Amino acid sequence: MARAKADPQKLNYSSPGNGTTPQLAMELFKLKTGTGITKVPYNGGGPATQALMSGTVDVLSTALPGAQAQIRAGIMKGIALTTADRWPGLPDVPTFRELGYPNINLNTEHFLLAPAGTPQAVIERVNKAVFAVMARDDIKKRLVELGYLPVVDGPEAAKARIARDVAFYKDLIAKAKIPQIQ
Repeated sequence: MARAKADPQKLNYSSPGNGTTPQLAMELFKLKTGTGITKVPYNGGGPATQALMSGTVDVLSTALPGAQAQIRAGIMKGIALTTADRWPGLPDVPTFRELGYPNINLNTEHFLLAPAGTPQAVIERVNKAVFAVMARDDIKKRLVELGYLPVVDGPEAAKARIARDVAFYKDLIAKAKIPQIQ
């Protein structure tokens, strides 16, 4: 923080690309901390990670699953997590909340979606199967090991979460003055 504030625009960061949650998390960080860090977008998490590891950029903002192994191996240093709580696989990496930034709390989420107009019976059958698989302790454990937090709430909860996220990200994009691609 001291380095970013002392010499605005000198630091840069890589992200998996424009409009990704990692890019938006960094833009939120910049807004909440009043720092200037230059974005260097890459075409995916692999190239963004390589840019950090090769010294091309100063900081990487990426999803946990892609970085967890390198942090554990000591190849990269975890600075802060955007999750509400510390991650079980990275107990030494604090959250932004712990570092004094309670409003920097984002997750890269994955949803199981179906095309609009899919019959309700199909949705219910798939939902039932997903709930059965996600109830298995071995599956939950493996997902956490990979860097994913398993959340199974069903179609209505997913729809509500997407609606909240869309509103949040629209506001963030406007405040960060991120140009929208037409």
